[in-house]
Amino acid sequence: MAGRTFGADSSRRTSAAARWLIAAGLSVQAGIYVGIGDAFFAAVPATLAIGFAGAAIYTGWYLPYRVTIDDPGVTLEGCRRQIFIPWSELRSVELRFGRTSALIWRSRSGRNVRTLARFDGLSTMLEEVRRRSPRTAIVP
Repeated sequence: MAGRTFGADSSRRTSAAARWLIAAGLSVQAGIYVGIGDAFFAAVPATLAIGFAGAAIYTGWYLPYRVTIDDPGVTLEGCRRQIFIPWSELRSVELRFGRTSALIWRSRSGRNVRTLARFDGLSTMLEEVRRRSPRTAIVP
């Protein structure tokens, strides 16, 4: 049977990365506003800017945004990495909504992979996982 590919809406992934970059820019602006008079207060915005820029890179470049479900298993693809989990290894798919909307794909070997939860056709994708791997728990 042919595989099905589910992709996160690229505009959502881009907007998530853009929000982190805006936060980094605001942190730099706050550092400039505070000035270098007080070393501690000047270091805090710079540290935040580095953290926010790192989050933007992780969200936009490293985080898997496409899921392909086929007979051998699940393939999670990002710009810089591709992860394959066979059906025999997939233990659960956990939905996390709220502050960090994510799907956590847990394997029996202990590897956990986080993807965006904002997939077009999310319910269809989870139903496909249920159908192909009845032993896999879907945790809401």
